[in-house]
Amino acid sequence: HARFTAAAAAVPAAGDATAQVQDTIIVCAPQMSQQLALAALQEGEQYVRQGVAGLSHNRELIADALSPLGTRGHGWVGGEGAIYYWARLPERFGGGSAAAAAVATAGGANGNSAAAAAAAAGGGDEAVVEWLIKEHGVCVVPGSACGVPGHVRVAFANLREEQCEVAAARLKQGLQQLVSMEAVVGV
Repeated sequence: HARFTAAAAAVPAAGDATAQVQDTIIVCAPQMSQQLALAALQEGEQYVRQGVAGLSHNRELIADALSPLGTRGHGWVGGEGAIYYWARLPERFGGGSAAAAAVATAGGANGNSAAAAAAAAGGGDEAVVEWLIKEHGVCVVPGSACGVPGHVRVAFANLREEQCEVAAARLKQGLQQLVSMEAVVGV
């Protein structure tokens, strides 16, 4: 819009042509957009209700998976008005080289400390995320990627219910092991 206004001001003869271009931008939605909008309207409210119902189930699965880190409001928050939770990692894994070393020292879930040692190079929440991927086959977002180091962000809206059940079980197992590492390592 600013470019059209500037062009009209700089070249007075362009004013009428600019108004016509602006008109067609607003009035002439691309055909693909029109088809998608029509399909959404035809699907109706039932489609939305099914999607929301699935989110509710996934939200509960992930809330249970986060239980090793505490309870809602005391260890993790979110899931209401958003499609993800924020979870605070145990202090030992909350950031810096000490946290990375803790992941490396504790070793992997499968007795394979190579994955944990490789994760140690990333530090803190990034090391924990890499460890969860390599040892438990589940991926979350490191909080440091979102400006919240020492936390992880766990989404629940991007999986079908069956996939979320598997992911939640893996996440819970990984977090249980992470919490037990905290106790075993004695920090």
